[in-house]
Amino acid sequence: MERFKEELKAKTGRVSKSDDGDAYLLWKVDELSLVKNNTHRYFRLLTIIDVELRPLLMKEELLYKNLQRVQDPVN
Repeated sequence: MERFKEELKAKTGRVSKSDDGDAYLLWKVDELSLVKNNTHRYFRLLTIIDVELRPLLMKEELLYKNLQRVQDPVN
């Protein structure tokens, strides 16, 4: 990531962590991986499970842990 620092500074005028900077760096990684034909090393295809189901499962787990904590009289 350091090797794009100067390009990022020239494009955005700063090198702080921001959405624009993150997106630019991801784009550069994707661009280089396409050139080297190895996109599978850096990115994987998103599925419907990743986009819709996983956030719900994570929320369910959090709520379950909170419920267990509230119901447990020992703690």
